[in-house]
Amino acid sequence: MKVQILIDFKEGYDTYRQGEVREMSAEAARKFAGYGWVAAQGIETAKPFVGEQTLNIHDGLLGHTSEIL
Repeated sequence: MKVQILIDFKEGYDTYRQGEVREMSAEAARKFAGYGWVAAQGIETAKPFVGEQTLNIHDGLLGHTSEIL
């Protein structure tokens, strides 16, 4: 299925650039359209979220040590 790339993004080893027209499976096209990243005929494209976001991973730090003072 042909899709129009709406924003730059990476998926695995593949890099997609805004404005490109690419061929991909219908499953991948539905997934990316659900994120608002691609547009394809016959698939509804979501609006990408724009705004402030917070990532909290259980108050954890990876690769760091901490001390209680």
